[in-house]
Formats: sequence, structure tokens, C-alpha cells
Amino acid sequence: KPLDDAFIAKAERFEKIIPVFTNVIFDTSQVHANTIFPHMFAWLENVHDIARSHPEILFVLRAHPDESRPGKQSRESVGGWVHSSGILDLPNVAFYDSSEFVNSYELIRRSHLVMVYNSTIGLEATLLGKPVIAGGKARFTQLETSFYPPTAEEYNPLLENLLSSTKIEVPPQFQHN
Repeated sequence: KPLDDAFIAKAERFEKIIPVFTNVIFDTSQVHANTIFPHMFAWLENVHDIARSHPEILFVLRAHPDESRPGKQSRESVGGWVHSSGILDLPNVAFYDSSEFVNSYELIRRSHLVMVYNSTIGLEATLLGKPVIAGGKARFTQLETSFYPPTAEEYNPLLENLLSSTKIEVPPQFQHN
């Protein structure tokens, strides 16, 4: 579904939009993804801290649709984390649960930067010409397609630089047209 009028009205009150795409924790790639953060929920805690320190930016968390797929539902979900973490108490956070059908590509087109843990939508965002920062190792991070700092100590300074930039210049090597 397209982004609704209420979301668009909310988004217009902010300087930038940052979609935050998660993955399902039962994905077999998850065990290999935990290189910068010990797990995806630790990365989400970091996102919470970043969102708290940037009230001028709208962070849009998007739970992976497979979290609620019949027969595959996650026992531990992003939706559960969102509701227990208090992140929705921040006025600059929006959340789309796994059962909400929203056009992720429309979110990407409106974004300043796309944040992913290790979801392949990060590669799709790169192909759409948007800068991407990955919080975990993905099938595409070994290629020059996204910002993927080697350590946790380098992640937040890079993220802060990207968030504070007026316009992010996507490095030419990320652009595989």
C-alpha cells in the first residue's frame, strides 16, 4: 500500500527520513551477520539511542514481513521489541509491523539514508541510488555497495556523519548501474 496521508503529514515535520529495515531472526544468515553488533536487537537498541539524539529526523522502523508469515512466525519479533523498548515514546519514530503492507520502495525514495541490519532491501536501496549503512554483515556487504564499517567503534561516528550531512554523496563504486 502507498504511504498514507497521516504518515506523509508526520514526515513533513522532519528534516530527513531514515527507514530502518530489520530482518527475521530465524534467517540462516543472522548468525553470520553479527559482526558489528552481537545481534540485531543490540543494533536496534543503538538505533533507539540514535533516534533519541536526533529529534529532527524521522526514523521509520519496518519489521520484516516474514515475521508474521503463517507457519513461520517469529517467537522473538521486532514488533515485540518495539513495544517493550519504549522507542515509540519518541515523537520522531514511526513503526510498520510485519503484518502491515506498506510500500518499502516509497520509503526508500523519500529517504536521506537507509539503515539495514542485513536485509537484502539494502541492496535494492543501493540500486535505487540511495546511500545505505549496514549494521550487520549481509550477502552484499562484501561488495562495494553500502557503508559497512568494520567495527562497532567506527559504526556510530560514520552514522553520525551520514545523518548530519546535507547530502550524502554515494561513492561511485556503490553505483552498479
